[in-house]
Amino acid sequence: LKLSEKTLVVFTGDNGTFPALRSTIKGREMNGDKGRPTDAGTHVPLIAQWTSHIPAGKVNQDLIDFTDFLPTLAEITGARLPAGATVDGRSFAPQLRGQKGKPREWIFCHYDPRWANFTFTRYAQDKQYKLYHDGVLYDYRQDPLEKNPLVQTSLTPAQEQSRQKLQKALDTLK
Repeated sequence: LKLSEKTLVVFTGDNGTFPALRSTIKGREMNGDKGRPTDAGTHVPLIAQWTSHIPAGKVNQDLIDFTDFLPTLAEITGARLPAGATVDGRSFAPQLRGQKGKPREWIFCHYDPRWANFTFTRYAQDKQYKLYHDGVLYDYRQDPLEKNPLVQTSLTPAQEQSRQKLQKALDTLK
């Protein structure tokens, strides 16, 4: 029936792993941080398979968040998005097909878990920095558990440029 050619299978998760689980990520041992907004608590794999549509064995490092699923699935299926609806997501269908697409410069998270004793937060992040709504900035590639915030008065020009870009993103999503 060639179902694998007609069926897109996507595997992902909604947040990181339980804190007692240890993983090796890019050569670094790390505990999970489920329930927290750190990279270890929010960065999850996204694996897609669709024979003859998605090149096998490719890894894409583009930023994707869950708002991107609606426009992606609409593009793949040929469905129209609701007229007049504001859609924050961006289709990553081209990236699935191995094309460049229009990758995001940043992603946004409104984090307000009510299932435990966690704190509300909002942040925007690019591929290296994460800026919280309270102005705290992290280089999460170097500090994935966010133990050492960057000092605003000591930022390099590139860090300040990223901070301003992420602040602008936060300001547009209030």
